[in-house]
Amino acid sequence: MLAAVLGQGATAQTPEATDHINVAGLMIDYGDGRVSYALVAFTEESLSGVELLRRSGLPIVTVPFGGLGEGVCSIDAVGCDPGACRRRLCQSADRESPFWQYLRQAEGGSWSPAVLGASHADVDDGDVDAWSWSGTPPDLPPMSVTSMRDLLGVQPGWASGGAGLPDPVTMTQGEPPGGNSDQRSWRDLAPGMALIAGIGMAGWVMIRRTRHRSPAGGR
Repeated sequence: MLAAVLGQGATAQTPEATDHINVAGLMIDYGDGRVSYALVAFTEESLSGVELLRRSGLPIVTVPFGGLGEGVCSIDAVGCDPGACRRRLCQSADRESPFWQYLRQAEGGSWSPAVLGASHADVDDGDVDAWSWSGTPPDLPPMSVTSMRDLLGVQPGWASGGAGLPDPVTMTQGEPPGGNSDQRSWRDLAPGMALIAGIGMAGWVMIRRTRHRSPAGGR
């Protein structure tokens, strides 16, 4: 099971059960020249950082860490497989190897890592969270729900509640180096790697058989 969802103890309300629909923003830096932006509407008083990411509609893979919550392995196919994620949250022995850093924005627009992690963070109305695939402290610009709404071309009354809870609005800008925006995940590469491994093993067996059939004393 690639994604494991831990219950957050909150029950979603219907738009009719609240006088106000809350909106939070999300900025995701993939570390390859692309940045995704998302606006998510919700009726609860607050969401966890992981739940906000999940409700953005972007494909994610997470693994559970018991009482510590969930670790994010990949977002939109950028990241690592669950095994590596469970061992070291995607990091290798290199201290600057990337992992998914979860950042909260303070007043004034400065970003800092969330001390308690994404599963225990409270995302309130008007908050903007960020995720960065990086092994060093990310340098992200300030972002507000209003500026993100303008960036996405969303009207001010988008989440007024009159027509029910709106779907999330997302957009990705930029391209990876080389202009190839088609990101291949570790799952896409696995069959090819298995085929290469199989070809290599078959060749090794053929060589051993050929040597075994060589005349005595042959070199």
